Amino acid sequence: MVEVGEELWSIPDNWSQLYRLKAEYGPDQGIYRIPKSGDAVLLTLTHKNDRLVDAYHIVEQIGSVSWSAEASVDQDGLSDALAYVSDHADEFDDAVSDVLQYVQNNPQEVVEEAEEFAERRAPERVEDYNGIPVSPFDPFRVSFRSEDGVVSHPEYRTGSEVMITIRELFGLFDVVPPSPLVSVTVR
Repeated sequence: MVEVGEELWSIPDNWSQLYRLKAEYGPDQGIYRIPKSGDAVLLTLTHKNDRLVDAYHIVEQIGSVSWSAEASVDQDGLSDALAYVSDHADEFDDAVSDVLQYVQNNPQEVVEEAEEFAERRAPERVEDYNGIPVSPFDPFRVSFRSEDGVVSHPEYRTGSEVMITIRELFGLFDVVPPSPLVSVTVR
């Protein structure tokens, strides 16, 4: 049985790689499945150019694969969007200002649906993808959200004119990322 902190000179032949996590700096990581136990193992991988004395992989975590997603609201960008709508009130439906105010008052609630969607869809979206960022919440090159946007509102459907205008304002003022940022690890 493998243990956290153990150093492996090689990865056992019967382990299957689930994901390779690419680091911008430092060593890459890999998530492997142990067939006998079904456990997932997070390894810090040795760099191919390391000296022989350092040429081992380190077991960082054993458990289950865990996905996380984050889509935070940038309050400064939101304030700018609110000010813009206020300054150009004659160009916008009152509902646009109401939705922006709702987002300001409920920043976690408005992105919750998009985060849950991204966590559910991430494994299938990165299937056979050899280059997942190793750092938590580094952006992928793939989107984890449809064109419906990251923010939802209880009164307005995503295809409504109000929400289309909101998405345009969010893009203009960088209020939310175009897609939740996703991370995978073993817990």
